[in-house]
Amino acid sequence: MSVLRKFVVGLFLGSGLVAGAWPTMAAAQQVPLQTTQFSKKKFKAGDARVQRSQMQMNLTINVAGRTATTSSSKDEHKRETVLKVNGEGVPIKLKVHYLRNAEQSRTGGQTKTETLPTAGKTYVLERRGDATVVTTPTGQAPPEDEVEAVKKDYRRFGKPDEVGKSLPTRPLKPGERIPEMEKALAESFADSSERPASIEKTKVVFRGREGGIGIFDVSLTMVMAEGPLVLRMPIHGPLRVRIADGWTDKVEMSGPIQVSSKGTSGPAISGQGDVRIVTTSTYP
Repeated sequence: MSVLRKFVVGLFLGSGLVAGAWPTMAAAQQVPLQTTQFSKKKFKAGDARVQRSQMQMNLTINVAGRTATTSSSKDEHKRETVLKVNGEGVPIKLKVHYLRNAEQSRTGGQTKTETLPTAGKTYVLERRGDATVVTTPTGQAPPEDEVEAVKKDYRRFGKPDEVGKSLPTRPLKPGERIPEMEKALAESFADSSERPASIEKTKVVFRGREGGIGIFDVSLTMVMAEGPLVLRMPIHGPLRVRIADGWTDKVEMSGPIQVSSKGTSGPAISGQGDVRIVTTSTYP
């Protein structure tokens, strides 16, 4: 099920949940203590982010009475440095160093661990027109498999972060539903997917604040057809955002995976599992 794993990981890494291009600064005003008001800040050249994304997925599938169980995990740890932004404050040139990039899978009692070719290496991404160009820090062309891997990680590179733009600067009360973030989140997930997927039942509710962090409770259902399978993933979890600048602190999403047959032809397929993804960002 490596295709499903790559889909799920790519969907989260490419979506606005872990993106960081934010609109202009909006200074916080004096508001009642029971509300929280976010400021939003653009990235500028020289800003850096260290981000770690970890995914764990378990899946059991039954096809015509035969059962297969698989589990997989991915651990990606990288440091990004903004080299150039456009007039809207969106990074269009970025240096990324992969501190760690590894995958592990287990099927039928056999475990396979793979260190991906980008691990330990540094790249420069630059948006040129509608294309993203990937080079080494000295301007050389990396191997093609590394270029494709970096582009998949940054498939929305050079585009505005619609989820960040939708973060309200009005005072928010605990329990308040945020429809503008729901719309942006659903569109961002769908746009960042490698394969057609529908996003259903998106809900974002402001929970409150803990110190300098605002917390949103996020839930949505991802539906994807993959070959003869239909996968439905109702996931939920907290999105933690820094109040001072609107940058993502942490997102943790988890939930079940439900597998069914696509159509009525072919063997009956059923299955279930679970997925958990945690992404943490710091800004040194």
